[in-house]
Amino acid sequence: MPVLVSFTLPSESFAFAAAVDRDPELRVTLDRVVPIEDTPLPFFWVEPTRPGFDVAAREDPAIASIERLESVGDRRLYRADWTDDRCLLATIIESHAALLDARLEDGSWRFRLRFDGPGATAPFQRRCRERDIPIDVTRVVSVAEDGVPLDGDDYGLTAVQRETLATAHDAGYFKRPRDATLSDLSARLGVSEQAVSRRIGRGLDGLVGATIASE
Repeated sequence: MPVLVSFTLPSESFAFAAAVDRDPELRVTLDRVVPIEDTPLPFFWVEPTRPGFDVAAREDPAIASIERLESVGDRRLYRADWTDDRCLLATIIESHAALLDARLEDGSWRFRLRFDGPGATAPFQRRCRERDIPIDVTRVVSVAEDGVPLDGDDYGLTAVQRETLATAHDAGYFKRPRDATLSDLSARLGVSEQAVSRRIGRGLDGLVGATIASE
C-alpha cells in the first residue's frame, strides 16, 4: 500500500532563506516534473514578483545558476541548477519517492511525498540524517487513510491550505454570522491571524481555479 509522508524544514536548510528574509510574503513552488537530466526538479514558480528576488537567488549557496523563463501575472517561472547532488531533491529521487507537493510558505518548506510502501520511508529518513538534512516529519499515512487519489490531485490546495480551510469550515468561519473569528483560527492553528487570512485567500483561489474555473 502506497504511503504519504509530509515533512517540513527551515528555509535555511534548503533554499531561499535570504530571499525570505527580504520578503516574508514570498512563496516558491517546485514544479512537479519527471527529471530527464542530471539536475533534479530544475523548475519552480515564485510569487509575488518583487524586486530583489533574482539577486537573492543568485547569492543563494544552494543554487549554482538560475534563469527566469516566463512571467504570468504575479508569478514567475525559473530554472535552476542546484549546487549539491546530495541535497534534499537528489535524496528524494534516490529514494524513488514521488513528489506530490513542495512549497516555501510562511518561511518554511513543506513537502509531501508518496512512497511505494511503509518500508521505503526508512531509507529516505536515514539518508536525510546521514546528510544532515533536518526534516521534521509531521505525518505518515496510507493513501487510503488520507483519501487523496493516487494521481496526487489536491484540488489546487497545499497540505497547509487544506488544513486551514478544513479547520475554518469545522469552526463555522464561513457561516453568516460567523461562529469563529480569525483570532479563533489563529489560536487553533498556532499561527498569526495574517497567516490564517493569507492561507484562506490563497486556498480558496486555488480551489476555485482547480474546480469551477477549470470546467
